[in-house]
Formats: sequence, structure tokens, C-alpha cells
Amino acid sequence: MPEFRKKISKELYELINVDYIHAVWEGGSSATGYLDEYSDLDLAIVCDDDKVEKVFALLEQFLKEKYGIFHKYRIPEPAWHGMSQCFYQIDNCPPYFYLDIAVQKLATEDRFLEKERHGEALIWFDKKGLITEQSVPEAIILQKGKRAYQNVVDSFFIHVIEVRKLIRRDRVVDAIQQFHTGLLRALSVLLNLKHRPAKYDFGLKYGNRDYSKEDYQTMRRLVINRDLKDLERHLDEIEIWFYALAEELKSKWGTK
Repeated sequence: MPEFRKKISKELYELINVDYIHAVWEGGSSATGYLDEYSDLDLAIVCDDDKVEKVFALLEQFLKEKYGIFHKYRIPEPAWHGMSQCFYQIDNCPPYFYLDIAVQKLATEDRFLEKERHGEALIWFDKKGLITEQSVPEAIILQKGKRAYQNVVDSFFIHVIEVRKLIRRDRVVDAIQQFHTGLLRALSVLLNLKHRPAKYDFGLKYGNRDYSKEDYQTMRRLVINRDLKDLERHLDEIEIWFYALAEELKSKWGTK
């Protein structure tokens, strides 16, 4: 573990080991086994239901006094995941380092501990036995995967047409945006169902870890476009690859 991360983790541990905080663990790189010198600190904190703001006040006072807060972003609530989450970029720290702090109420039911999706939590402390290893039920993976498969297969032609129209109109910025948000997003669902179905909705993130070497190298080549000629050529390849994958996965994930 990099020295700065070790130092601030020790300081935070001592700071937040108080009576109204019941469990703390690391997620992210620490949980998935890919911690390196560029990793941020993903921290989950469980506290009394009425102490969420007190936890943030405690943390912010410490960060301001010890390091200085350069940037701060608090996700507007209610957030999609039901937690209170804030990101801090602090002064006097290594480049690229920031803190991702998620504070959960004691009454929270979903703590995002499914090992197939989030890895194995690195526990700092757990006073009430709240941190239990969880798995995504196979039936849920199958149900969600089938729905995602059918949705991208049925809608893929729209993205192809839209990119081709934008190329003809010489609208390079719009074409590249549609290429990434439409075509590649749809292709990522099929690649994820092939290689890591519990993460069908993760996009292309961490594909270097989970995809086969051949699939990852192909994707890496296709996402780099120097001009509209590249884009059109890669679009042709992606269309062929997408429908080949769809056929390969149809027996397990298809619903029609």
C-alpha cells in the first residue's frame, strides 16, 4: 500500500472509531485486488440513522484542518443508491488521489457487498456484524441479463443508423458521441454477459481484467478513431461483431 494511503487510512480509522459509527470498510481497488499508486480511497461508513450529517461534519473538519479541501462534490439526494456520498480532493496529497465517502444509515438494507460486483470488502471494523459476504442469486443475474440482452439486441439498429447518418452529414463530434454512448454501450452489454454476467451494466470499465485477451484487444482497437473514415470502418466491424455475439449468447440470454 502506498505510504500516503497508509497514513491517511490510519488517521481516519482513529477519527471515525466513535460510538455512533458501527462499521467501516473499503471498497473499490482494495476490495477487487487492484490497488495501486493511482487508487482513490473508497470508504463505506455505517452510522446511526440520525448521525449522517454528523459523520460528514467530523470528516470535513479533520480534512480541512489537516490537509485542506481543494474540491468537494456531494451527490444530490435522494441518490440512486440510497446512501449519502461525497467526494473530496484534498491538498498535500499525491496526484490523482481523492476520497470517495459513502455514509449509510444503520437501517439501510442494501450495502452493496455482492462479491461478484464489488469484490470482498476490506473491513476496518464491524461492531454489529453488519458486513456479511453476499452473492447475487443466479436467478437474478439471469433475469436481469435476459432483459438487458433483449433490449440491446432489439435497439441496436437505431444506433447504427444514427451513426451512419451523422457520418454522412460530416458531424464528427455528434457521430463520435453516438458511437460511444449508443454502439459501444450496447456492445459492452453483450461482452459483459459473455465474460462477467453479474456486471452486465458496468460498461467497458475494467474490461482489461475480465474479458478474454482477444476480445479486449479488439475492443481497444475499435474505440480509437482518428477521423470519420476510421469511425465508419470500425462501425462496420462492430456491427458484424455485435450480431455474432448476439447469436452466440442467444441460447442462454435470449427471450424470443
